[in-house]
Amino acid sequence: MSRNSDTGGIAEEVSRTLRKAGFRVEFLSYPTSARSIDIIACRGDTRVFIKVSQDLKEVSWIEVNDLKKSGMVYGSNTIIVAEKNGRQELEDDVVYVRNGVNIVTTNLLGNYLLRNSKPIVVNIRGNYLLKISAEKFQVKMKESGLTRGELAELLGVSRKAVYMYERGELMVSLQRAVELARIMGEDIFEEIDILGDKPPEPHAGTLENEYSPSDEIEATLWRLLNRLGDLIVKLSRTPVDIVAKGGNVITVTRLDKAENKAEKLENAEKLVKTTGSKLVVIRTKNDLKEIRDAHS
Repeated sequence: MSRNSDTGGIAEEVSRTLRKAGFRVEFLSYPTSARSIDIIACRGDTRVFIKVSQDLKEVSWIEVNDLKKSGMVYGSNTIIVAEKNGRQELEDDVVYVRNGVNIVTTNLLGNYLLRNSKPIVVNIRGNYLLKISAEKFQVKMKESGLTRGELAELLGVSRKAVYMYERGELMVSLQRAVELARIMGEDIFEEIDILGDKPPEPHAGTLENEYSPSDEIEATLWRLLNRLGDLIVKLSRTPVDIVAKGGNVITVTRLDKAENKAEKLENAEKLVKTTGSKLVVIRTKNDLKEIRDAHS
């Protein structure tokens, strides 16, 4: 079975799950390969950009960064759905994190959306970690009658570590979590709401986005949009090329260099319709007038 057929099967499964959970689903098909967003899903105020891949190793850093930037500038949640990482199968009860983006299996996504089953374990750079719920931990501390010093001694950690557990400021290893669960109970850990948390508001320095215009049109676009938006991002693996976030969100797609203009425009319109942003289409230099008029 080819990579494309594997990924297509996963995308269809993800789509079925999303629709069962009440989401409206749109597929993106541009660019044809190395795409950062495969599915856009909406339900009420929740919007999700999803990258789908059979193998996480086949998702480049550029695609992940594009996905992350897209989510932040449009105020959308972002996830990657994959089944393995090279030869290693991904676990159905673990959320993997790469460059700040959550990665889940199709089974985990289904359990989360259809059964309200939320994971508690994350894997960051190969380390399995759990986050302690400050509120639940404090209740359990009182119920146990243990002092910080006594609990620290039982766990073989410092009092400062226990204090940080109480404040929910420290993630713990899987081994430490097992010890904590034995003493305090398994319900002291924070559930991971992979779509429930609003993405952080972007600000200067939030996104890695060095400005390097590829031509005169892009340089002009950047200057014009810089007057309209507080944040501008350049995307390379989506049907839109530049997005400016200010009072409104302005989405720019360039057709002057597109291989398949009709498909790129169709996909850009899907994204704009879903995000409620304003679309500016650049076919020639003359189309820059629309942005100039918005500033005048």
